Amino acid sequence: MKKSRLQIFMVLIVTLIFAMGLVLTGCSMEGDKSGNAPPAAEDTKKPESPSGGESGEGKKIGFSIAMLAGSPFWQIISDELERGFKELGYEFVVLDAQGDAAKQASDVEDLIAQKVDIILVNPYDSDAIVPVTLSARDAGIPVMAVDIPVAEAGYSIATCICDNVMLGYQLGEYAADKFNTPEVKVVVISGYPNGIDSRQRRHGFIEGFHAKQLEKFAQTGLRIVHHGWGDYAREPANKTMEDAITRTNGDFDIVYCENDDMAIGALRAMESANITGKMILGVDGLKEMYELIRDGYTTATGRNSPVELAAVSVQATHDYLNGKEIPEIIFTTPTVVEKKNIDEFYDPDSIF
Repeated sequence: MKKSRLQIFMVLIVTLIFAMGLVLTGCSMEGDKSGNAPPAAEDTKKPESPSGGESGEGKKIGFSIAMLAGSPFWQIISDELERGFKELGYEFVVLDAQGDAAKQASDVEDLIAQKVDIILVNPYDSDAIVPVTLSARDAGIPVMAVDIPVAEAGYSIATCICDNVMLGYQLGEYAADKFNTPEVKVVVISGYPNGIDSRQRRHGFIEGFHAKQLEKFAQTGLRIVHHGWGDYAREPANKTMEDAITRTNGDFDIVYCENDDMAIGALRAMESANITGKMILGVDGLKEMYELIRDGYTTATGRNSPVELAAVSVQATHDYLNGKEIPEIIFTTPTVVEKKNIDEFYDPDSIF
């Protein structure tokens, strides 16, 4: 039977619509490839950091140190900072305050005028340094304290330091544990009069000593028979120890010095006065102190490695200048070093 014209017409219409659909679908698919598909793989990669992003090239670091003379500890810190920063490409400038708070303030002002990218400061006087740290802040220059904190009224983004309270505490416990009586007489020789680290080491020692005596005897008998200042150096500590010997007539059990150079200075004064058999304690881990501990001339020290301190200071500074967050306080590891563990830390080739 022949199809009617209407049936034929309807078939043609359906066929035409179907064909047009195929064409439109093909165009749509082609359009997805060119316009709506995800970008190529290389376009989705995050941009890499610029080559200088982890480099110190073009940046300048200023370091104001309290005093280079009198102790190799300071020279090691300065040398290790310089080596570390230069390896990273930074320009590094060191200004020595020579144990003068007024000169240190002037030195920091000089670094501000040089428009350094950051100022590292090792305060001679934690309080006296406050105004110039605020000047640096106002100039948009960050300040980081090294080994000695800036007083709370001042400005610093972080402090790289040994745990002075814990070092003092550990040495206090160690000393108290060596005596079978609570009645102990101590000579204390401190570093800088307004140095926060001096106060922390001193207070930590007293607290640790009392804690151990309470544990052993249920009472305390610590008596500080003389206290003086040694500027963290041998000659001033030697004179302070001479004064202590005169005032006490040599009647003391322990000499606690807040660094090894002062302990060595005190030892020399005691040797001149023919005084032996006393416990002599220091802080830092000076090579010469280790040798004196090994040979029985001094007793123990709290390790405060200038090499480790410089390393954490370099890393913290580098991280900060590259936009990374850093802690407000960055500690090195506190350890009491005595004769029985001296071999773990003594390095005959060390320059410190």
